Amino acid sequence: MLFLYNLILFLLFIPAAFFLLLSTKVKAGSFFAQIKERFCAPSFNLTQGKEVLWVHCSSLGEVRAVEPLLKSLNNYSIHLTTLTISGKNYALNNSICSSISLAPADFTFVANNFVKKLKPSALIIVETELWPGIIFAAKKIGARVLLVNARLSEKSFPIYSKTAFFWRKVLEKIDFLQARYPSDSERFISLGVPKEKTSISGNIKYDRDFSTFSLKKEELGFNAQDVVLVAGSVRDGEEEIFLNAWLAALKENNNLKLVFAPRHLENLNTIYELLNKNGLSFIKYSNVNFAQIATPYPVIVLDKFGELQKLYSIADLAFVGGSLIKKGGQNPIEPAAYGVAVLFGESMENFLPEANLLIDAGGALRVRGSLELTKTMVELSLNLQLRKKMGQLARNVVNLQRGALNKAVELIKLATKTK
Repeated sequence: MLFLYNLILFLLFIPAAFFLLLSTKVKAGSFFAQIKERFCAPSFNLTQGKEVLWVHCSSLGEVRAVEPLLKSLNNYSIHLTTLTISGKNYALNNSICSSISLAPADFTFVANNFVKKLKPSALIIVETELWPGIIFAAKKIGARVLLVNARLSEKSFPIYSKTAFFWRKVLEKIDFLQARYPSDSERFISLGVPKEKTSISGNIKYDRDFSTFSLKKEELGFNAQDVVLVAGSVRDGEEEIFLNAWLAALKENNNLKLVFAPRHLENLNTIYELLNKNGLSFIKYSNVNFAQIATPYPVIVLDKFGELQKLYSIADLAFVGGSLIKKGGQNPIEPAAYGVAVLFGESMENFLPEANLLIDAGGALRVRGSLELTKTMVELSLNLQLRKKMGQLARNVVNLQRGALNKAVELIKLATKTK
């Protein structure tokens, strides 16, 4: 099985590498630096005498999610790997772990070399990072393999289900699987994970300490009368739909200000063009003078990674992107944790349990298209009491869902030698 997997991976890698090299968005120097790091085991900054854990994440969102988990595992020496550069940079810039690198390429010989050098007692995989190469390599040296905060969305499940014969061989290597919700657990069990190896923990993203990230409206040039709408993680193809809805709402309430945050920074130029086309003055977040802004702008565009959560702290309303088009939505927990009324479109498949919890509690509203989004923004921007009530209900959902972190820590201690 691994031979065939490696062959397919190799056949996919060659054209993908050429495509990236030809892309104007990727510099050759950066590309080859990544290749070197992914194919050659890096130097590990580990504490001598402590049991080694390898924690593997996908992107920035997962790195943030495990941040409190890593802090709770201070009796271990931890190496963190991330699939994306943004995830790695966030981990480095915030010193969440002493030993950090990009994930190794999933070829068997690369993964084996990485594991032999690291010598972890356990591989802890976050959410759905099911890479056969690293899983088999970890088991080869006798490491335990744990899947924590495990998720398998309704949207992704059919793809895994059609190739269940392959994933069954991979998933049988998992020693413990701690799923976020019963629906996640049931999907993994249907793919071949023994029921006795699974448990339900809830979502560790609820356990993040959001109070450490905060701003004041005045620091961004807004005043007490302004109603600040933070549109977070807006996706490519969604920008114009959302902006048109906000412009229509602005005609009904000119105190409705906007913080516009794209999911991917390469989409910034599209946002700038749309704002210019509509004659809107705006300022880039990186150019904000937090001590004093002489003239407030109706729009601030977030042009820096890792700042969205902080901006939710000044929001009166939040719109969660990736939901007006069929992208599955983004995480609604972060704005909810700040007591902010949350709005999103119909496509929330990637975060359906979280979205449903917020809707059922009255802390969020699902809007059906641009016209309904405009109507809802106007209603909430003009009704302070309703906004506050929704925000408090959203915060209550987050507080009631806490506790997954402790369950994950207990599982890791149970599965390893360190207590």
